[in-house]
Amino acid sequence: MKDNNKESFMKDKEIENDIIEAIKKKQAAAQNDDDEKEQPDFMQGLEGMDLNMIKEQAEQAAKAISEKIAKADEEVLEYRMIAQRVQAEFDNYRKRNALAVSEAREEGQIDVIKSILPIVDNFERALASLKGNVDEKNYEGIEMIYKQCLSVLESNNIEEIDALGEKFDPALHNAAMQSPMQEGQGEEEIIDVFQKGYKKGDRIIRHCMVNVAK
Repeated sequence: MKDNNKESFMKDKEIENDIIEAIKKKQAAAQNDDDEKEQPDFMQGLEGMDLNMIKEQAEQAAKAISEKIAKADEEVLEYRMIAQRVQAEFDNYRKRNALAVSEAREEGQIDVIKSILPIVDNFERALASLKGNVDEKNYEGIEMIYKQCLSVLESNNIEEIDALGEKFDPALHNAAMQSPMQEGQGEEEIIDVFQKGYKKGDRIIRHCMVNVAK
């Protein structure tokens, strides 16, 4: 009876071992399948290929990429130069435009000043003729208006050109008359001023009308 039980136990143990071994084989096979599935994409299709060929293809790809990068850098440089040139041209245009506006403003200002100068001349003649011939209040009223005209000239940087007693300068003076030189007078000395001249900086607004000693 005991021998039968032992024999049955050994047989059961053998079956159990067979089952365990079969399970292990299935697990190993499944693991191998997973390993093949997890193989990186870049490795697919490389089995059995020549490594030198792979290296050569990689070098060609790297060279092509380098050439594209170099070409892109050249294009960036070209676009940058174009942008700088456009910026420079715009700056020049803005400066030219600002200069044109400034010159136009100055021309308009000078035109207005030229229209005021005859009025200033008339006030000067009126003051010269009225001096001592009218009451003081009337004279002071005309003189006040005259001084207001002069203040307009001064506020616009308009200066009177020196003439009387100065040596004649054709850049500043216009010789309306020439008189024989008298004792005490110098050659080409301005002895009379018929009409005052004015300037703005180096620009002549109106030449002086003068009498020159000869």
